[in-house]
Amino acid sequence: SAPPRKPFVFNDLQMQEVLFDRRAIYAKLEGVGVPVPKHVVLEPGSAVVDEQEDYIEVDGARLQKPIVEKPISGEDHDIRIYYPRSAGGGSKRLFRKVGDKASQFYPDEHESRATSGEAYIYEELLQTEGTDVKVYAVGPEYAHAEARKSPVVDGKVIRNARGKELRYPLILNNDEKEIARKVVLAFGQTLCGFDLLRSEGRSYVCDVNGWSFVKDSHKFWADSANLLRQYCLHAICPHHVERHPQGAPQVPPPNRTIRDSVLQDVVPPRASLQAPTGAEESELLCVIGLTRHGDRTPKQKLKMKTTEPRLLALLGKNKDARAELKIKKIRAMEELTQIVSRLVEEKLRAADPSSDRYEEDLDKLLTVQQVLQSHPFSGINRKVQIKPSKWAAVPEAGSADGGA
Repeated sequence: SAPPRKPFVFNDLQMQEVLFDRRAIYAKLEGVGVPVPKHVVLEPGSAVVDEQEDYIEVDGARLQKPIVEKPISGEDHDIRIYYPRSAGGGSKRLFRKVGDKASQFYPDEHESRATSGEAYIYEELLQTEGTDVKVYAVGPEYAHAEARKSPVVDGKVIRNARGKELRYPLILNNDEKEIARKVVLAFGQTLCGFDLLRSEGRSYVCDVNGWSFVKDSHKFWADSANLLRQYCLHAICPHHVERHPQGAPQVPPPNRTIRDSVLQDVVPPRASLQAPTGAEESELLCVIGLTRHGDRTPKQKLKMKTTEPRLLALLGKNKDARAELKIKKIRAMEELTQIVSRLVEEKLRAADPSSDRYEEDLDKLLTVQQVLQSHPFSGINRKVQIKPSKWAAVPEAGSADGGA
């Protein structure tokens, strides 16, 4: 039967059940053409799971690690990320902010919870350059967006002077504005927040939160109040909106006091104070600013040149011996550490420690040894690159120049 009353509601209450189920959220988003990360759904008791060091496969659908593991319930924030063993392995747990932390890395936990008997969503970890975007929509035509440091980076929460998480307002592009419109209409949520990931030139929605409000923006509060007023009046008193489309002014402009505001509404300004008209009139169209953010940790690099045969011999492990060699796996890093340690020992036992070349080579090797032995080889923290800079021709055996 029909409900006895039909109140005007901003957010569809029945759709709240959908917002509690991450499976239903993704299905709804895909149904209206909103991009979501590549993912698979693990249903307990029915799925065939194959998890290896560098990938997970659910019912034949394979995702390469790193992957994100999300519980089905939107109220469960125990989200985890699993890294491939080829990059050091380990996992990271994301959680609601506790003090100034939002994630924790566990270097010895490599396997997912796929065999726990619970339902999960597994999705690819998109590369977002260390940020994610929070979007707050008020109706289908208005959206406010803020960028913050992703908790995936290091788990540290940066706060402003008022103790709020530091965020930066940004402008949505046309595709993202259309995404906001689709999300509001699809879920029936006039006030709606959702999470956006920008990766490789595209934008993806990874979560929809329903009723959400910006915590620290006076402009958003003023815009929202005006929009909600108009929505209410359109529903219950549309003629009032026609007479007062913007409502009564609440706050005078910054360069006018309240008294000045009242007087100017009563007493017309003198002609000498009127703005120029005709050809003399001008209008500021925009202000463009180019800013480089500074919250990225710079890479710490150590470079050295060497002709040591045992180090150069590592290039032979490549399919193409002339190509650059990248060492990331734990066993390869341990092997390199052993070679460097033996070279250091040999240099310390050298017969002529007074030569400049001896000190230079030993200093380089000691520095490399210190970097390699500074921390255990786990997680994504170090890599070694060996680049050939010059090749010398080796004479063939039996030639006029003698042996190789």
